[in-house]
This record gives sequence, structure tokens and C-alpha cells, in this order.
Amino acid sequence: MVTKEQLIANAAEIKRLGNLLAEAKGKFHNLKEIGSDILATGMSEIDKIMTGKTSEAKLERYARSSDEWGKYQVGLNYARQEFLKLDAQYTSACILQETLRSILSLEKTEMSIL
Repeated sequence: MVTKEQLIANAAEIKRLGNLLAEAKGKFHNLKEIGSDILATGMSEIDKIMTGKTSEAKLERYARSSDEWGKYQVGLNYARQEFLKLDAQYTSACILQETLRSILSLEKTEMSIL
């Protein structure tokens, strides 16, 4: 039997997960947006070392192989994983809430028949 308390507890969990999801989504998108800045900075630094004699494509390849770019990619991947994990948990909690509500509705219907 589904109780009102179960619905309320799950609704609170949905709210908690929703807040965490929003935060994770913001972090992921912020990191994603600064990627071009990190790449451009790396290219600029390499261009100074190479004294301006290197093509744009080659500068980009060098910048993408730098430690800073690698650390950025690790951070971006972690943020993406957290976002996707919380998205799955939030979706699951929402589905559970709908299931609980459906069961409660069915139980009420069965009680009125009896």
C-alpha cells in the first residue's frame, strides 16, 4: 500500500535531486564554454615560443596536446559524468513518483469498488 508519506518523501527527493542536477548542469556548461578560451590561450603561448612561424592548425594540435588542455578535458568529462548521473537519478525519481501516484489511485479505486 502506498502512503502519503512515501509520496511526500519522494517529492522531497525529487526537489533535492533537481537542485543538484541544476548545479551540475551549470558547472558542465560553464566548463564547456571556457574550453575555447583555454585552447586559444594555449595556442597563443605556443605561438610566442615558436616566434609566429607555425600554422594555426599546428598551433591547435600543440595546444590540444598540452597538460593544461588534458586537465581541462578530465575536468569536463568529470562534470559531464556528474551531470548525466544526476539526470538519470532525477528521471528515475520522477518515474517512481508517477508510479506511486498511479498505484495510490488504483488502490483508491479498488477500495471504492469494495
